[in-house]
Amino acid sequence: IDISNGVFFQGPGSPALYQGRIMVPNANIKSFYDAKSGTQYANEKGTVTVISNTDNIEQTLTTTLNNPSYCYVANNEMYIVCSGGQSVENAKTVVKSEGGIEVYSYPALAHLATINLGLSLPSRMVISDNYGYLGTSIKSALLKVDLVNRKVINGIDNPIVLNAGSSSMVSAIGLTSTGWLFAGDFSDDTIHVVDIRKGDTVDNWIYKTPFKIPAGVPGFAG
Repeated sequence: IDISNGVFFQGPGSPALYQGRIMVPNANIKSFYDAKSGTQYANEKGTVTVISNTDNIEQTLTTTLNNPSYCYVANNEMYIVCSGGQSVENAKTVVKSEGGIEVYSYPALAHLATINLGLSLPSRMVISDNYGYLGTSIKSALLKVDLVNRKVINGIDNPIVLNAGSSSMVSAIGLTSTGWLFAGDFSDDTIHVVDIRKGDTVDNWIYKTPFKIPAGVPGFAG
């Protein structure tokens, strides 16, 4: 299925498969490397390709935020996590524009709201009841959003801190049915555990050695 829509490198992200449909976020990567500016890549406003159970493209949605990367369906809504515009300049990630969550109705796919998360480079999300927990690519921390009331509970200025001494990124996040949230710290190669049943308490368990992730933890991949 060709989802390029005439774009040289569409940059498909993490899709959602729900009720026979596949929703694919596309980052729309503008360029890979510009030797003059030192920019490795940049993102423009992207799209979401909706594919039917007959492998046909139903429609293409255009996001209002840059770099749609992850797609989720819950609460009769579709959530698109947009990381925001970014580039890598002189080996450092530079945030170019705000990220957030685009909210659409499901199955109608009408745009309902945009939850702005500022210059936080939000990444993967897990959903527990009405709340979304997101990683961020600029801190060892988590963001928390009330998806129903469209409110940011813990933004980039007051995140759920995993490792205060690290400027790393949370590259993996997963949630068990018993309320344990696992978050992987990329640079430190550690896994932090958060108990969302007890006020989002960050547990003292910080794992560096391999251990078995409990069965049924969706989305835990780096």
